[in-house]
Amino acid sequence: MIYALTSETDTQNVIKDYALMLSSDVCFLKEYNQLKNMLKKEDVIIVDADDSKGMINARRIKDIESDANVIIVAKDSKGVAEANEILVSGYLIKPLTFEKLNRQFANLRNQ
Repeated sequence: MIYALTSETDTQNVIKDYALMLSSDVCFLKEYNQLKNMLKKEDVIIVDADDSKGMINARRIKDIESDANVIIVAKDSKGVAEANEILVSGYLIKPLTFEKLNRQFANLRNQ
């Protein structure tokens, strides 16, 4: 399952297309609270760091499931140090593309 905490339409469209290619389900969420009781270590969670609570949500996810594959998407590299500190699986700079997601998914743990 792919979960995505993003409200950005372009990012959502790329994630939808990628999930379709993988034959995977995708669920777009607005709030971290919608996710916390559903999370499994094999899930992939894509978090938009440009959202006001993006990095906070990534940290919360890793706190409840340390093996979860969390991928951060952001408009710039300002959050890379914090992302490394919380041990996310990847950090992608927008615009998000199919190719960027494909490279990132190829290197995920627990897959």
